[in-house]
Amino acid sequence: MNFDEPNFEHLLILAPSQSVVEQSFSESELLAFFDDGHNIFVAGDMLTKKYTRNLVKQFGMEIYPQDNVLSDGQSTPSDYDSISSSVRDDVILSQNVWSPVSKTVTSITKPVIFNGVGFDIDENNEYAFPILKASALTHNSDERIKATGEDINLVGGYQSRLNS
Repeated sequence: MNFDEPNFEHLLILAPSQSVVEQSFSESELLAFFDDGHNIFVAGDMLTKKYTRNLVKQFGMEIYPQDNVLSDGQSTPSDYDSISSSVRDDVILSQNVWSPVSKTVTSITKPVIFNGVGFDIDENNEYAFPILKASALTHNSDERIKATGEDINLVGGYQSRLNS
């Protein structure tokens, strides 16, 4: 930022396992950027570092441990036919868009191919919400994680008081 004016309105963090983000912005700078009405988009993966995990925790979301793997318990349903066999075991499919999102923004007609880690949303946080949840058969490999099936969040959002 120069002269207290941001150079951009949106920040995309698409490499959460890299250290470049934390070397470029402190957590407090990112939160101040958001509090000023700007947007932050964070994409996580199974290698998401502590810095990004702590950042999303500020928004009421807690990413599952790195060694956790999601599985949907389906070996080779017909929906998987179009997915390369080399990645088939590492992905899950879901069409479980959270009801308020599907009614107002979008509904999907084909399953989303998802590879990554799930997360919990603080049920007391009125601004955090799920966008895409796992299917009923999805489970975590880590038995310490109690969430199963449709309680597993795959994509989430946060609606600020400033409507950003």
